[in-house]
Amino acid sequence: MCATMKLLTLLGTFALVSAFGSPLNTEPRRDYGYINELFQKPIDAEWEAALTYPNVALDKPRLIPRPNVTSFDMWYFDGVNRANINESVTVTFYLATNASIPFRSDSTTSISLDLALTFADGTQNFFQINSAIGGYGWAMIHTMGPGSNSTFTLGAKWASNWDGTEYVVNVEGAEREHRFEGELKLSSAAPARYPCHLASDLTGRNISLEVMPKLGWTNILPDARASAKFTLTNLDLDTQESSEQTIAFENGIGFHDQLWSDRPFPLIAQYWSRGHVRLSPFGNDTGAMWSLVWFHGIDRRGKVHNSAYISASGTSILLDCEKDVVKEKVELLEFQEMDKCVRIKVKLQEEDYLEIDIPKENFVQELTANHYERWSGMAQGTLGEEVELKGAAMFEIMNMSKL
Repeated sequence: MCATMKLLTLLGTFALVSAFGSPLNTEPRRDYGYINELFQKPIDAEWEAALTYPNVALDKPRLIPRPNVTSFDMWYFDGVNRANINESVTVTFYLATNASIPFRSDSTTSISLDLALTFADGTQNFFQINSAIGGYGWAMIHTMGPGSNSTFTLGAKWASNWDGTEYVVNVEGAEREHRFEGELKLSSAAPARYPCHLASDLTGRNISLEVMPKLGWTNILPDARASAKFTLTNLDLDTQESSEQTIAFENGIGFHDQLWSDRPFPLIAQYWSRGHVRLSPFGNDTGAMWSLVWFHGIDRRGKVHNSAYISASGTSILLDCEKDVVKEKVELLEFQEMDKCVRIKVKLQEEDYLEIDIPKENFVQELTANHYERWSGMAQGTLGEEVELKGAAMFEIMNMSKL
């Protein structure tokens, strides 16, 4: 991007590119609109990327004409402060109902939003913001090239530049005795990807978007430099006195992806974990920066589906999947959940592994009695037999075996 365009806001950059034509060989702009209604008709889901253009839309809606009551499309963003992992922001935009994602039990409408804020002192607040039942509400999503813009009538929006390397998420609203307002900024630190392929390697061929059967996944920001500024105002309803809590960090780690399916979540998986971590030999910006994104899922037949992506200082080192394997035959990625931590072991090459322990240190979010949990933690790892690494991580665990 030229120097003059760097001075523009992200929204302004997107408008300028749209007005003067998209960059060469970029998927044309498309606009998607959704009203708050419970759609009952059959739908089609996109399970392959039709790679007509080198710069395809990674963030576009994948359910046509729109999600119905038993399907979902969701866009997730997070940022966590590496200097104090107590501080974090997660925002998830949903085109879904609780019939498709049962652990969001309060969401009976088709357009909704989750906002989770955790503060430096360890306190946290979670808001599930729904459109009014049978009432006003809409969402607009615009794509051109890999990136996207969106506005939800819930006081939230995201915007990116055309290639999806810079994102800004804004949320403003009120819920009961709370008012919140803030911004999360993400800047790419690793190449965009599909479940098993880099986005840049796919020109001229179609590839699967399924990370496990009937679950689509794109990950335009596997690792990102994150900054956040959020203010939460709390009102005491008895005294009418208010107090403020703030989140403010500049040098955090971030992540953005999209997930979708044409069926309810519990029919896809009985258990899964996905997360991201950034490590270095000294736990800061000194030396090589190693980033890992993992997906570990167990389907209803008990078969394992794994995806692992490792980059080093912005260069892809490993991107691989293993699908439909029994637990005893897993080779690529071993995931173990314990009471106080998770342990991940990724095979780089013969007898060479990246091994990471991440404590369940800061509880970010829980939904529906332990069916869904999100944590942040300070990770420790080893690369091969000699290199010790440490850093910050954000991860989630879903256990839907009893749903």
